[in-house]
Amino acid sequence: MYRKIFSLLCLALPSTAQVLDDTTRQVYSNATVEFVYEKDVLRNIQRSFHPDTSLRYYHYSSPLRRSGWVYQDLGNVGTSARPFYFQKFNGIGNQMGLESNLMYAPDPENIKYYNTRSPYTYLGYQMGGGHTQFEITHSQNIRPNWNVTLNILKFNSEKQYGFQRSEEVLVNHWKYDVSTNYTKGKYKLLAAFYHFNHKQFEQGGISGGDTLSRLEPKYARNYDAALKNGVFSRERWNNLHLYQQFVLKNSIQAFHILDYERKTYGFFDPAFTDSTSAMVYGIPAPAEVDTLNYHYRLQSISNRIGFKGYFKGFNYQVYAKSRFYKLNNSGFPTSTLNWKPEFYLGGLLGYVFPDSTNTLDLRAEMESPKNYLLDATLFYKGFEIGFYNAARPAGLFYQRFQNGILQYRNDLESENAKILSVKLPVNVGSFGFVPELRWSSVKNYTYLATVPEVAQKKSDLNMIHIGGQMAYRSKNFEGTYRIFYNSSSDKEVYPVPQFTQHANLEFNFLYAKVLRIYTGLDIYLQSKYQGLYYSPLVNQFIAKQGQETGGVPIADLYLKFPISKGRIALNWQFLNKGWGWNGVFTTPGYVGQPGALLIKIDWPLFD
Repeated sequence: MYRKIFSLLCLALPSTAQVLDDTTRQVYSNATVEFVYEKDVLRNIQRSFHPDTSLRYYHYSSPLRRSGWVYQDLGNVGTSARPFYFQKFNGIGNQMGLESNLMYAPDPENIKYYNTRSPYTYLGYQMGGGHTQFEITHSQNIRPNWNVTLNILKFNSEKQYGFQRSEEVLVNHWKYDVSTNYTKGKYKLLAAFYHFNHKQFEQGGISGGDTLSRLEPKYARNYDAALKNGVFSRERWNNLHLYQQFVLKNSIQAFHILDYERKTYGFFDPAFTDSTSAMVYGIPAPAEVDTLNYHYRLQSISNRIGFKGYFKGFNYQVYAKSRFYKLNNSGFPTSTLNWKPEFYLGGLLGYVFPDSTNTLDLRAEMESPKNYLLDATLFYKGFEIGFYNAARPAGLFYQRFQNGILQYRNDLESENAKILSVKLPVNVGSFGFVPELRWSSVKNYTYLATVPEVAQKKSDLNMIHIGGQMAYRSKNFEGTYRIFYNSSSDKEVYPVPQFTQHANLEFNFLYAKVLRIYTGLDIYLQSKYQGLYYSPLVNQFIAKQGQETGGVPIADLYLKFPISKGRIALNWQFLNKGWGWNGVFTTPGYVGQPGALLIKIDWPLFD
């Protein structure tokens, strides 16, 4: 692997044979490429963005590290995860309720709709740390008012133990979208097809790993996987999103949003009769030899039609929405649901301050008292306050799941969540402090008490997160320290570490009078806590505890620098492995990725 990294570095360095004369100038660059987000167009906010060329967060290799490590996962990039902070619902209405892969799933709100003066291509590649990733974006205006863009993201994560050959795949991830941005006169269209294919080979953790108190340094040599090869879970989406608007008289605009979603959830175990499998799954061993294979498919069609415009300085939206959903289980027709309707009324009232970066929004949507959304946010000169209250039916997974071994048939109450968040930045010279408070309260929180048993909390689940970030910045140094105190009213159902911490120290210097190099250290630390067990059978975390997780500092040393139009980062992850710690359990029986060297490089093209 290290020879591959060295070869990539050699290819990336500029050749001294290529010399540009004084008459050569670059016509196209990131400044001639811009994109918008649909949420801004919908709110009539006139702003656009350019591709990110900064080095500030470039060295982070995964969403987990970028978040400050505020998730419980299975140790490798792409594995199932649950957040320490209770998140806003991923849509109201009847949803599947399987959300262990959401960290890596596409979000239609974050699709970029481009407008380019020349063909634009972005190439990104990273390798190392048990993770290989390739990313490509190609955007081109077919006409001055019509753009088409293709985004592709592909990564694999490798097994740390229980493999038959090196670099054996643990997670196989594909994500791509094709989008278009079209404007003609008073009409505007934004549309995207996005695909998500996430396959996770289930190992069940280390065999007997949840009974270990310490780890040996060589995982592959000392440990086997709890499950045999060939067991996997898969989540696959094929979704279509369309937004269109037309300006009527007096600047009133009619708009229409269409969403078609087709989400498939599956699992396969080729030798389910192996008693080890049943023990890992937490269920009785079957009497007969058989495989275990199930596929669920949730389809939905949503149409939102409404009007928007301005009134006395405020922008507004009013709309009606219809949604139809259908649940298929190819192996067990009794769990199937034919098309069911949902009808909503909703609206938004917002105010955009003159600089267009400060906003106030109040959004509401309602189908019934047990299925509604209220979301209010204020962003003003760095100050942020938000209040969220929503109710939705418990996930269809918890209501009617069947796979031949398990069967859930439950009449459950709607979940109701409230989230209050406040952030207030204070800057004094080179110093900055951002105190934060987040409070969450969930009524009828739905979870798995054991693998065969669905439960709802009778009392409210309350969580508080208090902390903030301190920072110091100078010309050649930047340091940040982020710490949060976390509390959960029910640590058996929703455990969180008492403290989560992330420190970053970064220096920069000028090399050979031309190259600005940044080098730094990230340190992550979670307090020891009893994380939830994970069940491969249902790709869910369950309210079972036993082994302590976390409690080990993770130190990453990095170096990064710009080179011509591109960027390069080198990252030695978990460099302190072996300095008193041979690893960390991230979930009972599952270990985090050991120390490794990673290289990350990207390059934009404008012709």
